[in-house]
Amino acid sequence: MKQITDYFPAFAVAPSAFRLRRGLRLLLLLLVLVLPAQAQQEDIPFYSIKDSAVIVAGRYTTTLARETNSIAVIPGEEITRLADHSALEALQWEVPSAFLAETRVGGFGVGTQGTGMITLRGMGGKPNTGVAVMVDGHPDFMGIFGHPLPDVYGMDDVERVDVLLGPASTVFGGHALGGVINIVSAPVRRNTLRASVEAGTWNTYSASAGISRALGDHGFRLALRHSSSDGHVPQSDFRSTRVQATWEWHMSDAWQLSLRGRYAPSQYDDPTRTSDPAGLGTYADIRRGMGQLRLENDLGSITGSTQAHFNTGHHEFFDGFVSDDRTVGVSTYQQWRASSTFSIAAGGEFLQYGGEANLDNVEHLMNTTGVYALAMYSPADIVHLRGGIRYQHHSLGFSSVAPTLGVSVTPLAGLRVYASMQSGFRHPTLRELYLFPPSNPDLTEEFSRGYEIGTEYVFARGSVRIAAFRNDVRDMIALVGNPSPPPPVRFRNAVDADQLGAEASLRYRLTSFLIGQASWSTLDPDGRTAFSPAQQFKYMLHALLGDVRVTLSGQYFEDLFAGDDSTLPMPDAHVLDMTVSWRSPWPVELYLKGRNILDRQYSILPGYAAPGAHVLAGVRYAMD
Repeated sequence: MKQITDYFPAFAVAPSAFRLRRGLRLLLLLLVLVLPAQAQQEDIPFYSIKDSAVIVAGRYTTTLARETNSIAVIPGEEITRLADHSALEALQWEVPSAFLAETRVGGFGVGTQGTGMITLRGMGGKPNTGVAVMVDGHPDFMGIFGHPLPDVYGMDDVERVDVLLGPASTVFGGHALGGVINIVSAPVRRNTLRASVEAGTWNTYSASAGISRALGDHGFRLALRHSSSDGHVPQSDFRSTRVQATWEWHMSDAWQLSLRGRYAPSQYDDPTRTSDPAGLGTYADIRRGMGQLRLENDLGSITGSTQAHFNTGHHEFFDGFVSDDRTVGVSTYQQWRASSTFSIAAGGEFLQYGGEANLDNVEHLMNTTGVYALAMYSPADIVHLRGGIRYQHHSLGFSSVAPTLGVSVTPLAGLRVYASMQSGFRHPTLRELYLFPPSNPDLTEEFSRGYEIGTEYVFARGSVRIAAFRNDVRDMIALVGNPSPPPPVRFRNAVDADQLGAEASLRYRLTSFLIGQASWSTLDPDGRTAFSPAQQFKYMLHALLGDVRVTLSGQYFEDLFAGDDSTLPMPDAHVLDMTVSWRSPWPVELYLKGRNILDRQYSILPGYAAPGAHVLAGVRYAMD
């Protein structure tokens, strides 16, 4: 059995201890900064954890006091300041242990090195199939390869992004092996007119327009965005268009119906892909569409939603690979509040996904069905218990059970101390089962068990959160040597990992016009080192000077590898971004975004330089 000194050598007497000790010093610094605010006891009641309502990724509503694991909520205004083309970009600044392997300007693209390779606490994958990305509470992924589609989501009409850290399959099903990211769409039953134009380095351009109208009990919205960039290196150009339409009907105080659709074609070159000896480019033509029909109910003690959703796509690549995929699902999630101290959230879903590629010209379809129940009980005013379980059946014959247990204690209005055990699982993708030579139809599901203990303190001038966690991961699918070639390698359930880490974050109002934010995370990912830095330190400074707003955001990471088992080491890096905006007396805002303003030369992928210093300047018009 591993000892804590195996995970963190800094706890042993060793010369290499300085790295973790440096992180611990940063943690102590966070606590020291909070002390002045703690002395102002009259400030604490302004924000009460006990009274703060939280809608957890569209599945259930609770108070922050009853949450037994770490969560983060990123509001839409922050996304506008921190992101350039996708709401997922904001995670790398707002979530201490999140790492986003962004390799291009203008969009993420598709493929092993694309799709927004996200890791949360060392979980995710290449491409990301271990962190569930959801839209309004329903899972959204490419039917063949199983990864999310960030170029479809964009950053327009996003009210907020919810992030749940750690395994979360009890409530959210497959893909939630290491966490959940839920993109919440903004309501449309209001009268707004918005437009923007943006231009920047490397012939990067973006233009958008959107209109919302409230007509009695109905609301409509239509939005359009087009973006293009020549890219920061040769043959890395990107072109994309996104069309969104929404209709909402407020049927009564108890019922609301909404219909949303997106269509997002894109074309790009991707120099991170191989097999281009002639230098002709590795282009791709991607067309994605998605839609959802959602019925929300509020019947007093019973609230929830029932929805049907789909996404579909057509992909063509330079090497002749062509695929068509789809995902279709129906689900219902309900919550019964029996009393002020006891509630039950329960739900179920059916999901069918798959597609056809010209490798075998066979349509592969799989389906999975799951049900879950989650009970929340407060036996005392300061003690909150949680327990739940999910049963999932897959058409391949898999049956998974995912339990969760948690406790939260709130001795003060602004303080919660929590601990939890969580479960996650992921089914193999069609790519891993049937397509390409390394595929293996005998693969089984992956499992994870997460353990976390943490505390959060919220006061009038800010908040601080500290958490330690462990991920016990089993039967991870990986490419390993094939004892009976060909092919030389094959997918197998061959990897187990025991991951251990800690993170801390502080948000503090320094003055009436200045807010500081800092976070730190440390991680021993075991053998799952790809895109999971051992150390990360992030900071932000927001200044509001009249009509001028300035945001500085920085990220430092070290011990980054592009491969598992500490292979393909990448250099440590410190990246600093800046956004300056001016809100004029008219409904017009001018802004300037500087990215990597220190012009750091670094790489996330071997042989592929990350974008250097570049700027984006734009104007937004908003009539509300």
